[in-house]
Amino acid sequence: MIDYYKQALDWLYAQPTGKSNPDLSYVKAVLKELGSPHLKVPVIHVTGTNGKGSTIAFLSHILKEHGLNVATFTSPHLLTFNERFQINHCMISDEEIVTYLNQLKKYQLTQFELFTCLFFLYIATHQPDIALVEVGIGGLFDTTNVVQPELSIITSVGIDHLGMLGNSIEDIARQKAGIIKEHVPVFISLVPENCLAIFKEVATQKKSPIHLYPYQSVINKYQLLPNGFTFEFDGNTFQTSIVGKHQLFNVTLALAAAKHYLNEGFNVELAKQGILHTHWSGRMEKVYEKPMIYIDGAHNEQGIHALIDTIQEKFPTQKIKIIFGALSRKDYSSMLSLLAKTFDTYVTTFEYNQSASLEELNQISPHVVPIENWKSAIQLDIAHQLDTVIIFTGSLYFISEVKTYFNQL
Repeated sequence: MIDYYKQALDWLYAQPTGKSNPDLSYVKAVLKELGSPHLKVPVIHVTGTNGKGSTIAFLSHILKEHGLNVATFTSPHLLTFNERFQINHCMISDEEIVTYLNQLKKYQLTQFELFTCLFFLYIATHQPDIALVEVGIGGLFDTTNVVQPELSIITSVGIDHLGMLGNSIEDIARQKAGIIKEHVPVFISLVPENCLAIFKEVATQKKSPIHLYPYQSVINKYQLLPNGFTFEFDGNTFQTSIVGKHQLFNVTLALAAAKHYLNEGFNVELAKQGILHTHWSGRMEKVYEKPMIYIDGAHNEQGIHALIDTIQEKFPTQKIKIIFGALSRKDYSSMLSLLAKTFDTYVTTFEYNQSASLEELNQISPHVVPIENWKSAIQLDIAHQLDTVIIFTGSLYFISEVKTYFNQL
């Protein structure tokens, strides 16, 4: 019996990772025994190498502005485990986590299977109007792929998790295509042509209508603002409070999906308000004013390319200092090489058992500078009021630690 929240998390993180059964049969059997909570609420299913969280953030705000009660399941969390499970942007309570884990404790489920089943119990209890469900890894054999969605969304395809999902980007695309269901519309952002061909092939086999966004005209109407950007969609101008041209792909995908799902109930003015009110923690998020300090969760090569573009667009003349920390299992070599070619780049470690060591990171490029203690280093930068924009990046686990630190200043 789990009696309190910390005990629940300790037990949860002591469970094995991976999957109990590769074909999801065990999870399906567990959910059936629990009364099929995953089928009690309409679902929009979202996969992609990057952009899943941002797309869900935009979509949840648009739908909420239209009066819907919206549940979201995302990962990982930045500050607290409860962030993963929300309804109308309010987190699940500690007590509910204890309650649901006690229901699940008797089953031989892995960590992410427990996360997913916990979310399904949560929404079955509260009955929101719609649940936005983010895939953990891939799609085809991901635990979340037990849902029967109203529509599916594919945000992007990159080579993150190469090896785990296959040996090529085409293999990864086939895994992500696994969320395409019979006769269920699928919304797809700009992806490589070879990946798009795979999505079209699977959608044709499943008789699933396919929708591609954004239009070229949307890209051409993009305009940068100090704290966001404007763009046009179907003849209407929208404004975001999130920076980065790559977010144009996420917001138009969310907008198109919302318009389709709401059908005649879609209201342009409500959608504008939803987009304007959307914030997504850890994505070019300012955490300090003087000097300007940002955190960004770019954690793969595709994300680093987007970050570099955003920095160069937003700060074309300012001096930039990158502080980079990464997980040892990630391809930090390509990420770090890209950053070191462009900006003054420093490498460091953080308090997580899978953090890449200074020795590992320092070997990548002769142009990086190691920092033994990033907290001491940043205190010096703050004390000297450097005329430099400082950006922490490389891992969501790293920026979680950084965000916590600045929240306590």
